[in-house]
Amino acid sequence: MKSIIYLIVASLMLVGCSAERFVLLSDGEYLEELALVTNSDKSVMFSNGGDNKKNIVFNVWDEESESYNISLKDYVFSNRVSEKTTGPQNYFLFPNLCNATNQIVFQYWDRDNFDIYYVDAFKDHAKTQVTHTTDNEYNPSWSPDGKFVVYEQGVPPLSLAEETSETYDAVVYDEEFIRDNKLWLKNIETNDTKLLGRGSYPKISPDGTKIVYVSYELDADENIIGCIWVMGINGAMPLQLTNRDQGYATMPNWSPDGKSIVYQSYSEYKPDTDIYTISADGGAAMCHTKNTSEDFAPYWSTDGYIYFSSDRVSFPHHYNIWRFKIPTN
Repeated sequence: MKSIIYLIVASLMLVGCSAERFVLLSDGEYLEELALVTNSDKSVMFSNGGDNKKNIVFNVWDEESESYNISLKDYVFSNRVSEKTTGPQNYFLFPNLCNATNQIVFQYWDRDNFDIYYVDAFKDHAKTQVTHTTDNEYNPSWSPDGKFVVYEQGVPPLSLAEETSETYDAVVYDEEFIRDNKLWLKNIETNDTKLLGRGSYPKISPDGTKIVYVSYELDADENIIGCIWVMGINGAMPLQLTNRDQGYATMPNWSPDGKSIVYQSYSEYKPDTDIYTISADGGAAMCHTKNTSEDFAPYWSTDGYIYFSSDRVSFPHHYNIWRFKIPTN
């Protein structure tokens, strides 16, 4: 499997570091308690969790074995990492941890197509299959109580790192059909499923009543642009938060109080991805990372940290997990 990275990246400089704190020199970037969470010689990305400094899951790309596997740290600054999936040529992606049940849901390439599975975060590695279709399902997310999983079905949505292979046809990115991707909500206890509409990267709100997701539209040059939307848990009353003039927005997540959305975006004016926040009711978006690294896949923890993947202070396309707090003044 060959890793193909879309978008342009550059290095940056970091000075004045301590065990968990870093001072970043970059024009216009003000981040409190910026810290490196992982420091791996392999690329680490797509983290989820880390609430109250505990139980963070993430993907690890092993170039030698051509595998994306899932690992967990029970304390975010611990050196101890436990592997939740193992083996060569695996393709486990986008883990999402439910604190209520200690289950990790993810998408898995099972040699025919992507399906949704979950495993227990602290017991054995036995996988439980959630979807059983001949289509491809991606980007699952738990409801807070662990009773529902929301996911998308269709073609692979654009993230940051896009993997392709002659034998893994399902992972070839095809922008032409991305606007037709469907969002589904599944009851894990009853197996009932509900079609919610079209979109990508769905995440259920902390109170379980809403879903943030990406919907696609065309810009003036008829290029596909991702925009952030919010709707009710049953697909009702969709509300658009970002528009095509604000760049390609994707991979949204909720703030712990459900009042704000964090997401990644890039545009023709700044082609590397950055981390943004916006009110869940709409309004002006705020950009937080402004250096020339790739900063993407944010998660907002219950203790106020935004975890994200980045290749800052590294060479291009070599990612680790970082976190910061939004300045209060």
